[in-house]
Amino acid sequence: MPFVYILEMSNSKYYIGSTTNLIDRLKRHFGGREKYTCKYLPLKLVYFIETKTISEAVKLEYKLKAEKSHKYINYIINNSL
Repeated sequence: MPFVYILEMSNSKYYIGSTTNLIDRLKRHFGGREKYTCKYLPLKLVYFIETKTISEAVKLEYKLKAEKSHKYINYIINNSL
């Protein structure tokens, strides 16, 4: 099942990603085995949504990243898509 997820990092910034295996991906992030997020432990999963296809998940991930707005991401987290 494809997912888009948002992690809050220790520097209060967000990491946005997509995956077909959410549990495994989160284990890698929380275990410090991902290059970017390992520098900002501890992490907190603040949002995730299942999509129909990985293509849809990747498109949504890029859309969220393109916003580059902390305020917009907070809105998504608090109000869902």
